[in-house]
Amino acid sequence: MVVHREGSPAGERPEPRLRSYRLEDENGVSRIHLREEPDGSGLLILNASVIVHANATALEIARAILDGEDAKGALRRMRRKYRGVKKRS
Repeated sequence: MVVHREGSPAGERPEPRLRSYRLEDENGVSRIHLREEPDGSGLLILNASVIVHANATALEIARAILDGEDAKGALRRMRRKYRGVKKRS
């Protein structure tokens, strides 16, 4: 399946999106990159030495955490997007 961006020539594959983050703590500086593929899956790259392949849901959770989104807001957004997710008792 090929997904086209609006206005892109037929057959052109949309490019992946790359987000970069710099985190500083008592242990030093870490650089994190999220590479999102057009299908929503992607890679989480830590300090260019650890690479994690992530499905769309995992990538969305990582992005919410790194963007500093509050937990309640992220949970609400994901419940709307992924129907069928139930609240635990």
